[in-house]
Amino acid sequence: MGGNYFETSEYRIMDINLCGVDIHIPDGKTAINVSGGADSALILYILMKYSKHRVIAVTLGNSSVDNSNIGASTNVVNKVVELTDNYNVEQRITYMRDFVGTKAIDTSLVFDETIKVYYLGITSNPPEEVAITFNSESLGEEDRSPSVVRPLWLDDGAIYIPFYNIDKLKLAEIYDYLGITDTLFPLTVSCTKNSDGTHCDNCWWCSERKWAFGRLV
Repeated sequence: MGGNYFETSEYRIMDINLCGVDIHIPDGKTAINVSGGADSALILYILMKYSKHRVIAVTLGNSSVDNSNIGASTNVVNKVVELTDNYNVEQRITYMRDFVGTKAIDTSLVFDETIKVYYLGITSNPPEEVAITFNSESLGEEDRSPSVVRPLWLDDGAIYIPFYNIDKLKLAEIYDYLGITDTLFPLTVSCTKNSDGTHCDNCWWCSERKWAFGRLV
C-alpha cells in the first residue's frame, strides 16, 4: 500500500493505488467534506494514513435530519484518529438552515491558498439494472449516473472527487483491503430519512449501502 511521488506544475503529489483506484495526496494541507457517510469516511482514513500534513475535516449540518450527521461525522473522525494514530486533524462544524446536498462545501476553504486540495466523497450510482430494484422513487442524484465519465478535478484542481466514477461496490472492496470494514464502516451513516442516526432500511441510500456492503452496519 505504498505510494509514489510525482511532480505537478504546482506541488508534489503522492499517488496511492488501492484496488486499482488511483488516489492523489498532495504534499501539503488538505480539507475534506466529512458527511458521516461511508464515502467521505474512507477518504478521510486514506488522508490520515498517508498524508504528512494537517487534514481539515469539514462537516456541514443537515437540518433535514436534525443535524444527526454531525454526530456520525464526529464518530468517524474519532475512529479514524484511533485507527491511524494520527492526531494532525481539525474538525470544523457548520450548522446550516437548509442542506443543499452532498456537494455542499465550505467555499472559503476551497480558495484558501494554504490548502492544496479540497476532497469530496461522491461515488457513481450502481448500474441502472441494480438501481431500479431499490425501494424508492428516486434514483439518487442525477449527476451520479454510471453511464457518464466525470472529471475528478474541478475549479482548476482546487476540488478533487477521487471516487466520482466508481460505485460503492468498489468502495466496499477498498474497505476490505484496508481492513476497516468492521471498525470504521459501522460508524458511518448513509440514510437521509431517519433523524436519530440510524438506517431506515428502505430509502434509496440504504438500498445502495446494502447492495455494496451486504449490510447496513
